[in-house]
Amino acid sequence: MKRSNPARASFALGSVLIVAVAGIARADPPDFQPDDFPPSNAVASFTVQVGDTVTVGGPASDNFMPNVWMDAFVVPHRIWREGDPLAANAVRRIRIKSDAKGRLPLTDLWKSDKPGQYDIIVDYDGNGRFSYGFDALSSFIVRAK
Repeated sequence: MKRSNPARASFALGSVLIVAVAGIARADPPDFQPDDFPPSNAVASFTVQVGDTVTVGGPASDNFMPNVWMDAFVVPHRIWREGDPLAANAVRRIRIKSDAKGRLPLTDLWKSDKPGQYDIIVDYDGNGRFSYGFDALSSFIVRAK
């Protein structure tokens, strides 16, 4: 009767496991490219006058991860593409933390100082770039008095 070598059996099992894990790693999806997502363009949802304070958050601002710090930006209105930098042309940037229920508290964001159309972006994934599937995007208009 031939006896098996327990050390050899363990090694063979370990080799199979490594091969299986390597196979799973090869099945990971490829990195996304900016052209994989459609351009994003927010339609202005409210209007303020020069000198008014623009806020972010409040009771309707849910659907965020709970207790997470995020950057919120005010930037001149534009069409956004995946990966566009957020801080480059920002007129205002603040940090805001979601509450335990995933809502953003009502927070002063910017005292409007010039007319035009602007976008508000909450950088949900914290990478400093526009993310089509993650970042919150809205728009507003500032009118001269």
